[in-house]
Amino acid sequence: MNKEKVKQSDYMALQLMEIESFRRSLSHESVEPITFQEAVMLWVSEGLADEFKSGYPLKRDQIEPALA
Repeated sequence: MNKEKVKQSDYMALQLMEIESFRRSLSHESVEPITFQEAVMLWVSEGLADEFKSGYPLKRDQIEPALA
């Protein structure tokens, strides 16, 4: 396991991108648009939040830092 400290802002930014991607996929499949809040509730209830948390250290190496 990687012992490096993870920046909370990086974790939260990636988490928000994952939720938005999930929301878009749901909206694409649905007739009615899905709000971000609804997507968050579904994301958590389907266990995707736990999967994200456990897989985050692996994903860190695959993303590029955001440019401000």
